[in-house]
Amino acid sequence: NAQAYSIVRKISETGSDIPWIPKEVKADGTLEDVTSGRFFEFVNQPNEEQTQKDFKEVSFSYTLTTGDLFWQKVEATGFGISELKTWPSQLIEVLSNQNTPLTPSGYKFELDRLKESFSLEEMIHLKYFNPTTRGIESLRGLSPLAAAWLTLSGDNQRAVAQDSMMKNRGAAGIFTNESELSLTKEEQDEQQARFNKLIGGADKLNTVIAGKGKGKFLQLGMSSGDLEILKTGIQNLRTLCNVYGAPSELFNDPANKTFANQKTALKAFYENAVLPLDRRLLSKYNSTVVKDWSKREGKNYTVVQDLSHVGALQEDEKQKAEKDKITMQGVAVVLGMPISSEAKAALLSDQFEFTQEQAEAIIAPAGKANSTLEILGSLSPLL
Repeated sequence: NAQAYSIVRKISETGSDIPWIPKEVKADGTLEDVTSGRFFEFVNQPNEEQTQKDFKEVSFSYTLTTGDLFWQKVEATGFGISELKTWPSQLIEVLSNQNTPLTPSGYKFELDRLKESFSLEEMIHLKYFNPTTRGIESLRGLSPLAAAWLTLSGDNQRAVAQDSMMKNRGAAGIFTNESELSLTKEEQDEQQARFNKLIGGADKLNTVIAGKGKGKFLQLGMSSGDLEILKTGIQNLRTLCNVYGAPSELFNDPANKTFANQKTALKAFYENAVLPLDRRLLSKYNSTVVKDWSKREGKNYTVVQDLSHVGALQEDEKQKAEKDKITMQGVAVVLGMPISSEAKAALLSDQFEFTQEQAEAIIAPAGKANSTLEILGSLSPLL
């Protein structure tokens, strides 16, 4: 289905463009960039065939289409995880025992004669919540496409109907003779040529066929009911977009296509369709793969999203400047109040979301250098 494909592809490509950055958590809780070493190389290229972007795009696509994601941990002897590979989730069976049917016991991949089994320790399984009986029995996640199956199936049928209409419609109508007198073959050909010249379209689409005798036009085109079937494509698009949390304006929905709406839609696309899945994958990645690396190397590693390059998520500069101006005015009012320093610090923390340390730094004792206040003063003539 072209509409489902375009939605999944856009979410997957956009999500894969958000870098995962390796960090080391220091004893004081601060994060330090990891810029070299085996862990750094692993995060940026999890296996020989895939870069981080390739790995994330495939991971997004499998999760969005099947509701499941399977990562195979390839371990080097005496080292731990050395590679992380994705497997086609539609070809993986989750195994269980008769005694514990709701608990996975392993995994099996099968494609024609190619078969391979994996233990629980070898495979990482991430899935969407699936409350259906089939989902509980199969231990599989719920695919968004399965949830929207009726819409997806209906849209496929609409596309088939549209294709059939265009193929079989041919001429738009017949101009024929109502009298008892018939045109000669030469006269009919001449009339046909005139009609083709005046209103003929590509091939026979929308042409009018000239008949014999007195003129009468018989409509052969689509009925109003046929046209309504074609219009359901937009509603199907909106339903599929809702399933994925993606604004339909970004997928050629004719409604609300102004620049302002597009800008708002792009931000909503990140916040509702891309980032939640990226955080879900990253959380699983940190709790399994990164945890293993930390244990092996005796360090406290973590991997974080880098959203600094995503323009749609950055605060509008004009709004930020206005917010800063209001904050500076408020700070000036608080500093001028005839109350104790402790009360001023409490107000700054409560009203302007400064930390206690920041508030105390702003309210420095008289005669003591106050670099924080000087910086604030450079931003606002009120201080």
